Amino acid sequence: MKIPKEAQCRKEQLHDFIAIKDLPDALVEICRFCGEEAIYYKVNGKYDSRKYLRAHLRDTLQPYGPTGELFRRIYGTKGIEVAERAGQKFISKDKREEERLELHERRVAARKMAFKGQGKSTKEIEEELKRYKYKTTGLQ
Repeated sequence: MKIPKEAQCRKEQLHDFIAIKDLPDALVEICRFCGEEAIYYKVNGKYDSRKYLRAHLRDTLQPYGPTGELFRRIYGTKGIEVAERAGQKFISKDKREEERLELHERRVAARKMAFKGQGKSTKEIEEELKRYKYKTTGLQ
């Protein structure tokens, strides 16, 4: 990917601008790496969005797609790996149903252990779990 001239920094690969003044007719920003100042004038209350986006390429990088390689050079891959691991937690509907049934079985087994001397049947325990559903799941 070709880096626009407005985004190239002298000290780092891309500028990282911080707004220092937001005036009624302009926005003044400074790069936190090289100290270069950028001024974006407002016309009818709006900035030149093309110029602004070209200069703020660092802020618009995505881990996949055309800017993926540049994203990995700037930010590394650790964040991508964390996001992928988190995405694996989102499971299919069938798996959720299996986990829900497994959790129910574990609750029944725990109740049986708690009431092992009282001789409660599985059906009685399930009725009790339904009665106290909100207390056991935290949905009060």
